Amino acid sequence: MELLERVRKANSTKSEFLSHMSHDLRTPINGILGMLSILENSPDDRHQQQECQRKIRVSTKHLLSLVNDVLEVSKLESGRPAAVDEAFDLADTLEDCMTILSPLADERKIRLKLEKSGLQHNKVIGNPLHLKQILMNVIDNALKYNRPHGSVFVRVTETACQNGIVSCRFTIEDTGIGIGEDFKEHIFEPFTQEHQGARTNYNGVGLGMSIVKKLVDQMKGAVEVDSQVGKGSVVRITLSIRIDDQWSAEAAEEESEVPGDVAGMCVLLVEDNELNCEIVEYILGESGAQVVTANDGKAAVEAFTASEPGMFDCILMDLMMPVMSGYEAARVIRSLERTDAKAVPIIALSANAFEEDIAMAKAAGMNEHLAKPVDTGKMLQAISRLGVCKE
Repeated sequence: MELLERVRKANSTKSEFLSHMSHDLRTPINGILGMLSILENSPDDRHQQQECQRKIRVSTKHLLSLVNDVLEVSKLESGRPAAVDEAFDLADTLEDCMTILSPLADERKIRLKLEKSGLQHNKVIGNPLHLKQILMNVIDNALKYNRPHGSVFVRVTETACQNGIVSCRFTIEDTGIGIGEDFKEHIFEPFTQEHQGARTNYNGVGLGMSIVKKLVDQMKGAVEVDSQVGKGSVVRITLSIRIDDQWSAEAAEEESEVPGDVAGMCVLLVEDNELNCEIVEYILGESGAQVVTANDGKAAVEAFTASEPGMFDCILMDLMMPVMSGYEAARVIRSLERTDAKAVPIIALSANAFEEDIAMAKAAGMNEHLAKPVDTGKMLQAISRLGVCKE
């Protein structure tokens, strides 16, 4: 009975986690689709196209962060994400939230305004994804449950700063339909909405505020809601965030890091997906590299075997392919009796981004693992660095 109860709780946790993620994934997808529509309708407006492309990139990066969150199996098992501490810019994170949600605001003809003058410490350490999830769920609600030509104001102020910890209050104020007193005590419960017609009229599923509450609790913060029916709502979120004292020349240098120089290199690109192959081949070609392609592991081994020793400066290897996998192809290449077989850098490019996948790639003889979708800068830097090391 105890085992059955543990299984039941684990399944319930997974279902709830995936429901929350399903809800959060829709917001950036909606933004991407909205921006694509604008792109299609403004073929001659270069400035508008560049702005849409920028917003699509921001939304896509947020979407990728959410997918990476789902990939952490331990989070599904424990029901709460592992602690993440990374350096990020708080002002940039706020701007990203506004960028992702601006298509929804425009669609509903609602004024969305950010006020961040009360922020003195931008460089902080924490979990930027979870902060985005918190703010975007509250702002998303403020937009959905607003009225045409209404307003949503987002403000951030520092309320205290001591021992390297800054206390930030995020205030989201809207001119929407408001919340009744009786419903306030249920606002953080999942799948609850004040009005039966809310799902139809406002396209909500009743998950946003429950996600906010759980994430704020995990970050040891506080959230409070003031609202009046017909007048709007004010949501205040207080979080303590560690200041990044080490944000220095090293961080600035990393930010301005230029892509690696691969001009003149010859790369063997092993990729079974035609579109992915075309994209990477284009990037490498534009960067001055010569590219030879193979669509599976067996073809890669044959291409390498048929080449002159030292011809290839690097091999980019997909992992999951028909005929022969990338793992097996790497092992075969490393075992060949020729001078460059053990020295040629092999970089895994794969959507398989679990720790065990990375370990298996290294065990098969690969030098590095880059997760898809591929970060162009990181890929070029890796090729340049490992190609130089080979020489």
